[in-house]
Amino acid sequence: MKQIVIWAVLIIALIGVVGCGSNIPTGKYVHQDDPEWYIELKPGGIFFAKYKFTFNYGLFDGTYKISGNTITFHPFGPINSATIKGNTLVAPDGTVYVKGGT
Repeated sequence: MKQIVIWAVLIIALIGVVGCGSNIPTGKYVHQDDPEWYIELKPGGIFFAKYKFTFNYGLFDGTYKISGNTITFHPFGPINSATIKGNTLVAPDGTVYVKGGT
């Protein structure tokens, strides 16, 4: 009986770790200098983005994939890839998008 209880606890713990082990940083990431720009990562690999052009804004959507600490967007919107660093996305040009932003 004791072994059954131990196995049950281990299985429940394993399920909890696997279920909580998602490393996908979903949420809204706001441009550090202009809160009107953002990239929103949705569950299931879908993104929405709002990007500022010279005189107006563009809206983009598509899919994203994460490999290591790199996220790639397809079709690309304001950026085609970024590096995930903590609660930020850093574009190749150094632009920073902060999770939660203002």
